Amino acid sequence: MVWRNSPSGVVTMGAALREPELFASIGAYESPMPWLPDDGRADSVPAPPTTDDPDEMVESFFRRLASDSTWEGLNDAARADRLADGPALMAELGSLRSTEPFDVTQLSMPVLFGVGGERSQQHHRAAHEWLLEHVPGSEGMVVDAAGHGIHLTHPDAFALFVRRAVERRSPDSGA
Repeated sequence: MVWRNSPSGVVTMGAALREPELFASIGAYESPMPWLPDDGRADSVPAPPTTDDPDEMVESFFRRLASDSTWEGLNDAARADRLADGPALMAELGSLRSTEPFDVTQLSMPVLFGVGGERSQQHHRAAHEWLLEHVPGSEGMVVDAAGHGIHLTHPDAFALFVRRAVERRSPDSGA
């Protein structure tokens, strides 16, 4: 079982499609999939970054998806860690906009898709609904008070999400 939020969930699902025998289950929380064919979804996907400065992009992205107060609450080391991810984050988000990397509807293992409630972006809620409708055997979990940064703001709820994804593992997976 592998889980992760945001772009890492996309990587996990792609890997699971390529090597399904390695995955007993998947938990993916608000993984960005702007290629999903959902009416109205394209208009709700955030625009590409308007800056070439990775530090500016990371701060803007973090504030938008977690919150201003969460960004401001980061200590210097945590903020430096986020900023160090800037070039990679810019590349990941750019690549997600360029093509449909795989057909998520072909996932063969149990999948738990998670999303926050009213604090989550509309495109994450729309993707969540689409995934539950189109990925056979998938299950959804909504954490009403959480947003994209659930692991920072609601760690107990995120731990519950991870435990639920593990519980969904295939009985014949041996994992």
